Amino acid sequence: INAGVVMEDEPFVVDAANSIDDLRSWMAANSGKCNSRFLVVADRDENFAGYLPVETLYSGSEKADSPVGVALYDKAPFVTEDVPVNRVCEIMGDAGLDCIAVVSKPGNKVTGIINAADIIKTYSHLHLQDNAYQTSISIPRRTLKLIVRGRTLVQFIRDKTENN
Repeated sequence: INAGVVMEDEPFVVDAANSIDDLRSWMAANSGKCNSRFLVVADRDENFAGYLPVETLYSGSEKADSPVGVALYDKAPFVTEDVPVNRVCEIMGDAGLDCIAVVSKPGNKVTGIINAADIIKTYSHLHLQDNAYQTSISIPRRTLKLIVRGRTLVQFIRDKTENN
């Protein structure tokens, strides 16, 4: 599975030119929109610029009228849509991020975001699908017995001597 399958197609991206105070006001009014510790920041052309830790908005370390772009996190990895999800997890873990920007290959336009919840949801769904196929079902019938193992249906015909 690649990043393009897991990513959110309509990402919440912050413009680097917004002020810290404007973003604080927006976050207060839309508290349910962001469930991550980091916000993805892009320039006016939607090119990836970095990550803004949410705690920075409320820490008071930056002036309220400062643009968001001055308070970016020191690590700014990103991935493209063709990167395998297991590699995305490694990159996020190494950088200490709970979300990561997915950018287009020709350029750095933000096309989506992957957060930890998206990855867990995807792997959970795959695990459930895989376990559904692992269930063994034995259905005795008059003349045959069906056994489902994995993704293969095996059919056994009972020996006539068993019935006698």
